[in-house]
Amino acid sequence: MSKSSRKLPALINFLQFMVAQRKTLTSGDGEEKFGRAYQRIEEQILPSFPETVVAGCAHNCDESGWLNLFTAGGHSMNACLSQTATQASASIVRHNDDLVLATVPLKPGFDRSQLSRFADDYWNLSPAIFRENTGRFLMKLDFSIITDPRQRLIAKEFMYAKLQERLPSIRNNLAPTSARAVLSRFIRFTTFVEGRTGDFVLADVRQELLDDYLTHLRKANRRAPPQISHVIDIVFDLFDLYRYSTFLTGGGLAFVPWKGRSSSEVAGCTYNHENSTQRIPEPVISALLRWSLLYVDHFAPDIQAARAEIDALTARYETIRVDQINSPRPMARILHDRVAAWISDRRAVGRGIPVWQDFNNDAARLDVQTGVAPPPVNYHLIRLHVGADHQFRISGGPARSLIDAAIDEL
Repeated sequence: MSKSSRKLPALINFLQFMVAQRKTLTSGDGEEKFGRAYQRIEEQILPSFPETVVAGCAHNCDESGWLNLFTAGGHSMNACLSQTATQASASIVRHNDDLVLATVPLKPGFDRSQLSRFADDYWNLSPAIFRENTGRFLMKLDFSIITDPRQRLIAKEFMYAKLQERLPSIRNNLAPTSARAVLSRFIRFTTFVEGRTGDFVLADVRQELLDDYLTHLRKANRRAPPQISHVIDIVFDLFDLYRYSTFLTGGGLAFVPWKGRSSSEVAGCTYNHENSTQRIPEPVISALLRWSLLYVDHFAPDIQAARAEIDALTARYETIRVDQINSPRPMARILHDRVAAWISDRRAVGRGIPVWQDFNNDAARLDVQTGVAPPPVNYHLIRLHVGADHQFRISGGPARSLIDAAIDEL
């Protein structure tokens, strides 16, 4: 029997489970919850096998009592679903080559054929992130850190559904910039469940375990308990494990968490419908408004010019990065010569070394001879000028000696 054929009993069991569940739901709810997965198995997966193989698997399931358990409902049905989820190692709702950002707006000109695929362990979300100042760590999802194949599959299906699938109960899909935070919260939840139960099977999770999880989060760091907004996000994710259950192989949570109470209520929010914030005095708000208008009327040209200058500098930096050139010379020697040439150019036009206005973290280093704190050098700006891939390459060593000498001179 082939590897694919060995998965047929679990697929047939899940198909029978969906049939039984749809009998207890209205036609609209049944179609929303199970329509896609049912159609995928019935119309795409089963027809790819010979009828004799499918019939044999169905007969074996019936002889072993699996189908009877599904039609019995209740705890037995959940047990079957639990075993289906435990055995599943490949998605029954996604193709490996499904595009991760297929329905998400992309940056102009991006080639959709280059988008990440469902089977990839690294999903590049940058084509759908339009904010220029977004950190690079937010632009990708790394599923390789999840060692268990089943948990990795559920994580992929969950993230794919939140990014693309539209549900009537969900106002908007997940923003790509928030995807990394959702995945981190999901991994934290799977770790907790596995630690309590020995395995992570959503069909086996009960409300008591969700309550314990929230208690665990609140007690994990007594000095700095999680903010209420963070708890709301966590509760919302747990609700989504029920809402998106039809898009998860083996299903999601088998019950409505907290009996459908709102996420904010579960998180402990209290509402005062009367706004108790005191009105900002008119003299204060008037001064703030005048300063705000100054940015529009007077500072805007300088701000836009600075933006154009830093964009041009950043673009040039990408072309001269020292870590991307093939040279037999040591990288430190190349940077030393570049820093020396840059200082020479500054000296020629009568300019000094760029510094910050003050130390952002108050961690000033005192000169051992004078006892005075040296100026906070803007190594980030210097790094862009000379093409250093990391700031530490010029904030220490020979390059640092050149900069210190230039500060004393210029």
